[in-house]
Amino acid sequence: MWEFGDGTSSTNRNPVHTYTKNGTYTVKLTSTNSYGSSSITKQSYITINKPFAPYAPNKSVCNSGTVTLNASAGGTVKWYHSATSNTAFHTGATYTTPNLTQTTSYWVENNMSKPMISAGKPTKSGPGSILNYKQSLIFDVYKTIVLDSVTVYTTTAGTRTITLKSSNGSILDTKTVNVINGTNRIYLGFTIPQGNDYKLEGKNMFRNNAGVNYPYTVNGLLSIKRSSASTNPLQYYYYFYDWKIRQPECKSERVEVIAYVNSAAPVANFSITNNDPYVELKDLTTNAGANSWDFGDGKTSQLGSPMHTYLQNGTYTITLNVNNGCGTD
Repeated sequence: MWEFGDGTSSTNRNPVHTYTKNGTYTVKLTSTNSYGSSSITKQSYITINKPFAPYAPNKSVCNSGTVTLNASAGGTVKWYHSATSNTAFHTGATYTTPNLTQTTSYWVENNMSKPMISAGKPTKSGPGSILNYKQSLIFDVYKTIVLDSVTVYTTTAGTRTITLKSSNGSILDTKTVNVINGTNRIYLGFTIPQGNDYKLEGKNMFRNNAGVNYPYTVNGLLSIKRSSASTNPLQYYYYFYDWKIRQPECKSERVEVIAYVNSAAPVANFSITNNDPYVELKDLTTNAGANSWDFGDGKTSQLGSPMHTYLQNGTYTITLNVNNGCGTD
């Protein structure tokens, strides 16, 4: 049994685990059979350092209307309709809702991009020709990557289909694009998890039949090992040059931002949990709206229910002002 250090565990032999919060975690493995058990613990083995979540104040409107929501972050802000949705519906620091007649929640996250890295044979330099039947480059991936784009060379305009296959030939992703006569940069956007003997397949494009030097390796990420040629697989390089790869975006925790729709003025209220030196504030306002907090130490916030750290001993007055579009309190 695996214990991941965050209160969760698994009995799978080789599990994949997602940590949802930043921190340093100790991992323990216990193996048991009919003769007994043995365990190994690796202290502080996993460190998760996700980007800071966006700063996203709630906003409000009286009765109905559109609401302009704002979120600030160090990277790219992406907007989702739920806390678990896989597809962002909007990208950018500002989002204006459609006409709302009831309170609606959205979720935002901060996405930090990783640098693009070049892989594969840089150009088609060397002898070769156009080949009009399906062949592949075969490669291993050591940790999840995004294959952003490749360069291909053609002598006729038209469509080309590029297919990503698993080691057993199953189709994992595919894209059909229009090309011109000449050099083409093709954008793929294939996300490829760790694994061996992937195949990137196509046809009717230029391939080298000499001047090839396998493997084409990016340390820790990728190795293009050979071609799919039935004879002399190390002699040929099929179709896909100057790969641009990157690791997936690093994502923050997702934060809820609320567009309140009210029909009456707010009645401000909140509770406090004192965890000296920080306090947790929970908004309990009736007919809630856009908040403005004053912590009494010169610091402020517009978040719904913020946490605040006091840097000096003392007694502080906390003020919450609420504007929900129908009034203030």
